[in-house]
Amino acid sequence: MMSIRYLYFIVICKVTWGYERELNSTINPGCSNTLCKNGQKISMIYVNAYGPEDIIHYIWDYTEKPSVLLAVTNLNSKLDIDCEKYCNGESGSIKFSEGTLYNFSVVFNKIIEYNDKDDIGKYDPSKVETNVFYMQNFNWKLRSFVDDKFLTEAYVTGESYERLNVVKGGLCSLSLKAFSRHGYDDILPSLLHTANSSQVELQLENIEMDKAFNNSRFAVEILLISPRGSNHSVEIDTKRSLDDEYAPGVFEMIEVASKHLGTSRGAYMQYRPVSYTSMDRLIANSTDINQSFIFNLTNGWEKANNSIAYRFYNFSLHNNFISEMNVSFGAPGDGFYKNRNYTTWTFTLGYGKAPNQKFSLIVIVVLCDELGIPFLLMITGITYFCCKHYMEQKRERLLG
Repeated sequence: MMSIRYLYFIVICKVTWGYERELNSTINPGCSNTLCKNGQKISMIYVNAYGPEDIIHYIWDYTEKPSVLLAVTNLNSKLDIDCEKYCNGESGSIKFSEGTLYNFSVVFNKIIEYNDKDDIGKYDPSKVETNVFYMQNFNWKLRSFVDDKFLTEAYVTGESYERLNVVKGGLCSLSLKAFSRHGYDDILPSLLHTANSSQVELQLENIEMDKAFNNSRFAVEILLISPRGSNHSVEIDTKRSLDDEYAPGVFEMIEVASKHLGTSRGAYMQYRPVSYTSMDRLIANSTDINQSFIFNLTNGWEKANNSIAYRFYNFSLHNNFISEMNVSFGAPGDGFYKNRNYTTWTFTLGYGKAPNQKFSLIVIVVLCDELGIPFLLMITGITYFCCKHYMEQKRERLLG
């Protein structure tokens, strides 16, 4: 009996976890001693995930606007950064020696505080008063870094917001992860990741609010930048989960996919429409997430300045498909941001086809244990009685 269970476990592990990538990471690759003219240092983390046929490169940059560059290359391509030009914010100061097979960027452009007088819970810039926090005006610092065989993780905080003599307190932070294999994150909302994906989480903690706003909520504006082409599309899809085993009370998954039709190349974002309002992540300590999009921005290249995207695309941002995504946090009756002074948003960013929610390994093992073994015993029993009946009939014919 134990050998059968062990066989089940081995087979299921192979099917569930799939192949792995080899992770390697560097802080400020080739530019650790470069000091920019304004006294600021280049601040980035470079992760490359080696697979059997390609490399997925993740660059988490927080020199100015926090940004993520995802690039897929062949196995021989190398990252090349002109540190001095990068310091000066020049376009084309970062590239890959043999180009890319695909690339995609996410730029955190600004945090928006808005006064939700009618307690709607959704951000509509045409109907609310706003106060904007520009992301490059936070003082970004790397607080922790983990480089492991199966996981690369960084925690970056933005403090001391200051712009035009306006100083705001509070903490805006980003948790960034790259994975070597398939699995679920161990922190709610426990998103599903693969060897082809990374994860980003935004946290807003004790952000100093505008005193003129009685019902402050927050939203984040990000830019999504992907290659343009006649066969390119951006698709938004809401999927129902099979269960809420990993994120209690949340049965939906939002998927934003940037695709090249007819090919497997493309990037995706996945997230559950839930924001936690406390470090103690329970369904009771959560609120809603709402999103809106503006596709194919005409001034997108201007918005992407002060980011790794601007430095990477070498003035070709005009030739890229740039979308604006606004994600707001809150639901009617939740007490607004001041109720907890804490909110989160977590999403995965990956390459290829987005993974579908499946039953967990534990559930599959239990099902196999509860259903598979009895089924095998039943088949064994039927086979035994059939053989016994056949032998008895054969014996009767011989005796007769």
